[in-house]
Amino acid sequence: ALAIKLRLDIGRSVPHASIARLVEELDTRSGGLRRAGAQDYECYSLYLGYVYLGETGRGETFLRTYAEKERRDIRRISPEIAHELRLINAKPATPIAASELPGYAAETGEPCA
Repeated sequence: ALAIKLRLDIGRSVPHASIARLVEELDTRSGGLRRAGAQDYECYSLYLGYVYLGETGRGETFLRTYAEKERRDIRRISPEIAHELRLINAKPATPIAASELPGYAAETGEPCA
């Protein structure tokens, strides 16, 4: 619901202070979830919030990190994120590579099942 509110408020040209609070809250709440799976809608909303606030570099870094390192969904990445990644010359992890969870193997020394 927070991501939806953020997008609606950006569309309504709500003052930056209100958007900044929403961006901070969404960033805080979605951090753990991003590393657990698919959060395309929330992540793209957060990216839009950063751009709206004039923090384009931060938004691009955030989106790149999500797509290349945090996203674990085996489905294709959303078209909106794919479009932005092309603009910043970044590529999402392939669905196969994302589903292998390399961090787990590195942390435990055990192969992924």
